[in-house]
Amino acid sequence: MKRHLLVTTGVVAAAIVVGCGRHISRDSSDRSGSPTMPSVSRPTPSVPPRTTETIITGQVSALSGTCPAIAFTVAATKVVTSATTRFEGGECRDIANGIAVRVSGVKEASGSITATRVAIERSPK
Repeated sequence: MKRHLLVTTGVVAAAIVVGCGRHISRDSSDRSGSPTMPSVSRPTPSVPPRTTETIITGQVSALSGTCPAIAFTVAATKVVTSATTRFEGGECRDIANGIAVRVSGVKEASGSITATRVAIERSPK
């Protein structure tokens, strides 16, 4: 009778905890029939995806937009700049179709690059 009472008490406790939105489990290795401490499962924290720098070089084409938010193509890849993009060897307004650049940035799922740095490569005179 006492054993039956312990099992019933464990079921009632489990129903209360489950009713609160938590998952409990009972240690199956405990063969004594004694109630065991329930374990509470917690969601696994998500890890942000790693970003890798992509570098491309080539001539600017299909320039559009207004500084600092411009878009252009280099080596068949769309490049997008923003207010946080660093320009070296010139300024945003110096970007024009036909000039050579070296772009560093993050490749997006769409295949475009969000530029963190655009270096204008001047031709030797």
